[in-house]
Amino acid sequence: MSALSRAAAAAAPPRRLSRASPHAWQRGFASRSLPSLLAPSDDGPLLGPGGRRRPPPFCRTPRAPDRPWPEVRRSVSSASPPPVSSERRGGTTTTTTAAVARAMSSYEWKNMSAQAQKANKEFGELSREEIRKAGEEEVDKVEKALKAMEPFNDVFEVRREGLEVFAELGPEVGTYWIKFDLSIYQICLMSPRSGPHRYIFDKGSGRWIGEADKHDFQGMLTRDIIQSACGIPDF
Repeated sequence: MSALSRAAAAAAPPRRLSRASPHAWQRGFASRSLPSLLAPSDDGPLLGPGGRRRPPPFCRTPRAPDRPWPEVRRSVSSASPPPVSSERRGGTTTTTTAAVARAMSSYEWKNMSAQAQKANKEFGELSREEIRKAGEEEVDKVEKALKAMEPFNDVFEVRREGLEVFAELGPEVGTYWIKFDLSIYQICLMSPRSGPHRYIFDKGSGRWIGEADKHDFQGMLTRDIIQSACGIPDF
C-alpha cells in the first residue's frame, strides 16, 4: 500500500456497526448506499415503502399463477364429452341451453343401465319417492346457490328447466349442467372443468356421492365453480 493510500485510509472515519446488527448479511446491508438499495434487481428493490427493508424472496407471498388450472382427471370414463357449440346472438357468441342439450344428447353414458341396476341393488332400502324428494331438494339448493353468485360476475346466468339447472359462464368458460335424472334416480353433472359425473343418494349421510370414486357432489361442483367464477356457492 502506498503512502497516499495509507493516508486516505487513516483520514476516513472508522465504520461502526450497531450491536443490534451483528450478522454478516446485516453488515452487508448496512454497507450499501441508498441508490444501490433502491436499484431494481431480479427480486425487486431491497427497500420497500417507508424505507423498510423488504423480506427475502422466499418469505414473500407467492402470486397466483397466470397459467390455467391443470386438467382434472375424469371420474366417469376416460372418454371426453363432445364440445358444446356456441351460437351467435346479437353480435356476441354465447353458449345456449340448446347447444348444451345437443351435446348431452350426442354423448353416450357408458354402461348406464348396468350402473343404474347396481345402484338400485346397493340402495335398495330407499324408496323411489325418498330419492325423488332428495333429488328435487338438491336441485333447489344448486339453483339458489348459483343464483346468489350472479351479481358478482359479469357473465353468469342461471336458468332452471324442470329438474335441470344451467349455469352459463360465457364462451370462454362454458356451461355447467346439473340434472336429476328420474330414469335412473341419479344426479348428473356436466362440468366444463372436470367433465361428466353421476351421483347416487346416500341415506346415511344425506349426501349425493360420486358413482365412480365416492366423492361429494357439492364438493366437486364448488371446486369447479370457484375455478371458473367469482364467489363460492353456499348450499
